[in-house]
Amino acid sequence: MKVALLLASLEEGGLENHVIDLANGLVGHGDTVTLLADPRYFDRCDPRVQVRAIDAGASRHNLISRGRTRDAITTSGADIVHAHAGKATAIVAQCSKALKRRGIRTVSTVHGLKGSLKAYASCDHVIGVSHGVVERLSADVARTVVYNGVSKPPEIKRSRNELATLLGVDDAQAISIAVGRLAPVKAYDLLIDVWRPAFGTLAIMGEGPEEASLRERARGKSIVFTGFLSDVRSWYSGADLMIFSSSREGFSYAMAEALRAELPIISTEVPGAREILPSELLATPATLGATIERALRDLARTRELSSPVFEWAAQTLTVDAMVDSVRAVYSRLSKHD
Repeated sequence: MKVALLLASLEEGGLENHVIDLANGLVGHGDTVTLLADPRYFDRCDPRVQVRAIDAGASRHNLISRGRTRDAITTSGADIVHAHAGKATAIVAQCSKALKRRGIRTVSTVHGLKGSLKAYASCDHVIGVSHGVVERLSADVARTVVYNGVSKPPEIKRSRNELATLLGVDDAQAISIAVGRLAPVKAYDLLIDVWRPAFGTLAIMGEGPEEASLRERARGKSIVFTGFLSDVRSWYSGADLMIFSSSREGFSYAMAEALRAELPIISTEVPGAREILPSELLATPATLGATIERALRDLARTRELSSPVFEWAAQTLTVDAMVDSVRAVYSRLSKHD
């Protein structure tokens, strides 16, 4: 198959990791792949991935940029263009007539909860990273749910003592971590507000625009900000719990990574988490503090509740499973030509 992947992003997170993993996985299957993205991502691609730079910083409404992106798609030789997230999907939707005239099929992936899914509905097929992110699509839109797959946990695993040393805390107390961009959607303000001394230490691992305000909000609490850690996954093995307080989320890459590392999770009831975690490990904003307290009070029980999800994740939340599922979508579209 000949596929063009469109990434109209300039950030670093699950979306970007997903597209790079998908590109590398597809060429591993012998597919011809062109990644249309900002050059900052190119050095993480398999050498077999063909790359073309686009102006990912331009508005989706910029006619010149949109025309250049359309030309990059049509001259890539791709039979299928796969747009990731809202901006890329809007660009493809606006170019859909020109693409269809050339016989190029269109796929888009919904990575998070969206106010409008109109642009996605114009594509030949929609992939959702959870059931919740595509449930508002009209019934006539073809869709498939493909959960984010991540690579196996790193061989280097940090001990509890090493994690406590990194954080500058006593390793005798519970250590919970929260991983992700410090942005409003993650609702770290809620997590900070419910955090109590009895919970032990909370390590917030990441960086983002809210860092200064969150640090101020956490002043005097047993909360440590580590900033960005390039080897963040190696620290999961030293923690007792990972906590997600997001107000909206499609399916967090960090959640997939934690489950692959067999680290128990507490999460607010966002899509993805609501679909795979047992109800005892889910919380509303009002019950988040109590849910954390219950999980930490009996970590053996928390791990027991999590065990079936760990087993499921080991089979489902892999890069190979993700790539196979996406390729199946492409194959169905190709057979319809």
